[in-house]
Amino acid sequence: LGNTTFKSITSYYEFDFFQFFDYDATPLAIVSSAEGFPDGETDFEQWSQEFRLTSAGDGPLTWLAGAMYAEDTNESLQSFTVAALAELGFVPFTEGLANYTQDTETWAVYGQVGYDLTDRLNLHGSLRYTDEDKDIDYLSTVVIQGFAVPLGDVEGFETSLEENWSGHIGLDWNISDNTMLYARFSRGFKSGGFFAAFTDNNDQLTPYAEEINDSYEIGIKSNPTGDLQINAAAFFYDYQDAQGTIMVPSDGSPSGTLSTIGTVGDAEHYGAEVDLLWAPSSLPGFQLGLSAGWLDAEISDSNETSLDQLGQPQSLQGLDRQWSPKSSYTISARQEVNFANNMLGSISAVYSWRDDPLTRDMQLGDVDYGMIRVEAYGLLSLRIALAHLDQGWQIALRADNLADEEYATMSSGDGGGSYWDVPGRPRSVTAELRYDF
Repeated sequence: LGNTTFKSITSYYEFDFFQFFDYDATPLAIVSSAEGFPDGETDFEQWSQEFRLTSAGDGPLTWLAGAMYAEDTNESLQSFTVAALAELGFVPFTEGLANYTQDTETWAVYGQVGYDLTDRLNLHGSLRYTDEDKDIDYLSTVVIQGFAVPLGDVEGFETSLEENWSGHIGLDWNISDNTMLYARFSRGFKSGGFFAAFTDNNDQLTPYAEEINDSYEIGIKSNPTGDLQINAAAFFYDYQDAQGTIMVPSDGSPSGTLSTIGTVGDAEHYGAEVDLLWAPSSLPGFQLGLSAGWLDAEISDSNETSLDQLGQPQSLQGLDRQWSPKSSYTISARQEVNFANNMLGSISAVYSWRDDPLTRDMQLGDVDYGMIRVEAYGLLSLRIALAHLDQGWQIALRADNLADEEYATMSSGDGGGSYWDVPGRPRSVTAELRYDF
């Protein structure tokens, strides 16, 4: 439309799933559960419509404006069987069922603008207003001596965004043709919602609020030489009403506790990161990369408590955030070689390491740390490829976790007395074939 571009984006999405869990991993049906609809019925459905106007001129002012509307429906069916535990007298019921339908309606209007104050200085900002409403219908039942007994039962529980505004303001300064400094403040949110796994207590279905993050970041992007690129940044994240996992009392659980989602308090994250890429002209086809990060993440202000693994309430104040390793780094190297007949060969290696994702300072007590912990680990991968640049084909052999490192990607408890790790993939070798028509 002249110096303005109009864009319409329409999307529709469906997702079905069914999964079965055998918790005791024995031929005996001690504890098992299922989630989803086995008949292929749609579990999740979403559609959205967005309209966007974007400036296309060459002037110092650039802008963008838009509006969107979206709806989604999330249906869930969860069931579990504990007949063997009931026969032994641990629980009074043999089966449990939780069924819910959650509907979400969202609309938003937004705009973004940038202005070149000088040839080297650009000021930019954005603002977005989002309106979001969620409601849920939930019913949980247990089977006692063949009779279904309702437990949690709610209709029309609702939650809406309270902090509707988000956006950013930033300044980019190109101090030379090869170096840019930047500073940025932005505010974002993660929607609130409902805990909707199996529970016998309607109070545990009450909504939790959205999480707000005020982000402050400064950084540099530079090419000090033709062979070297260096980027670095430092940031501070100020979370209000941060979301996380909390253990609460539950009469319907064999352990008397329930792992739920809620507000853990306010949190502060300090961090810095740097990445370098070196491609020396004296070594054609060679690249060496290095990236490293440091993070300190803590629940800075909280009146919330959570039950530890012994069932005792503990304050969340001062705990480090889980799954926030203090340090991490990645080293990569790549060599390309040109052969005759326009053939290109390459070999690349990547080693990535991260500090302990679950430390003692992230846990409520020594027992929690003993049962749920993940230690530091590093992974090495290697890839060898050969490609024909004219004919469009490529063959490659890739090895991941070459050292066969044993590590966990997740460690947790389910609130029912079970503790589990999700192991990472062992050594794997993959053959690849690619052809561009």
